[in-house]
Amino acid sequence: MALSLEKGLSHNQEHGLVKMSNASLDEIQMEIRTPVLTGSGTEPYRCPVTATMQMIGGKWKIIILWAITNKVNRFGLLQRAIPSITKKMLASELRALEAEGLISRKVYAVVPPKVEYSITPLGETLGPVLNAMGDWGQRYALPLQSKGLEIV
Repeated sequence: MALSLEKGLSHNQEHGLVKMSNASLDEIQMEIRTPVLTGSGTEPYRCPVTATMQMIGGKWKIIILWAITNKVNRFGLLQRAIPSITKKMLASELRALEAEGLISRKVYAVVPPKVEYSITPLGETLGPVLNAMGDWGQRYALPLQSKGLEIV
C-alpha cells in the first residue's frame, strides 16, 4: 500500500518533518513533529531510516557486514568474497564500520601481520535486517537475475 499525501501540505510536511505512528496499514496516522527549540535555534527532525543509512548505507557496508557475519573475517577472505571491491575501498569501509562500532578489529602480533574482524554486539543487532535482506534477495532478486532481468 502506498501512502499518498494531498496537495496543500504544510512546509514541515513537504520537507519530511512527518512522523508515522505505529498503526495498522489501513489506519496510518500522521502527526507533525514540531521542532524542539534549543538555545541556538531549532533541532532538525531526525529520521531513523536516514540515521541508519548513514551508518550502513553505500555500496559495500551491508555486503561486508553480511560476509563478516558469515565467518569471512580476514581482509584477504573479504577481498576474495567481494571481488569487485578495491583494496583501498575495502580498507576504508572496514575502518568506517569499526569507527561506527559495528565491527571490531583484532590484530595478532605475528609475522606476517594477522588481522581478524568480528561483529560487535551493536553490529549483531543488525542481524534481523541482514537476514531479511538475504531472504528478500533469495526470494525476489536472484530469481529476477537468473531470468536475465537486470536489477538497477
